[in-house]
Amino acid sequence: MLEPDYELFWYQWRFATIVKAYAFGDRFQMEAFRRQVNNAFVDAISKSYFPPFIRYESSSYAFNNIPLDRPILQLLVDKHCQVWHSKEGGDSNLKAINELHPKFLLRAMRRLCQIKEKG
Repeated sequence: MLEPDYELFWYQWRFATIVKAYAFGDRFQMEAFRRQVNNAFVDAISKSYFPPFIRYESSSYAFNNIPLDRPILQLLVDKHCQVWHSKEGGDSNLKAINELHPKFLLRAMRRLCQIKEKG
């Protein structure tokens, strides 16, 4: 059995792995596989912490490798907007934010406006 810190580390990295698996399934038109991966992602993202450095890396990869009409992209944006806070700065996070896809940033701005309007 792994030590708790290592377990958490690998558990969190599964988000990035799931996003890459989704892109693989999409690229090779494996719809059943893609659906299963999407379901696994929804389950994982709703049950555990999705840290900023993995959230940014996963979102960058997803928006650069998955067609923009796929629901998993909006799920990434929605989760980001749900958990984001201004204290997520730091040099590594700022660098990752600067590398985010413009479509991710646009969707995030829209979603944050919706959240703000709901008050």
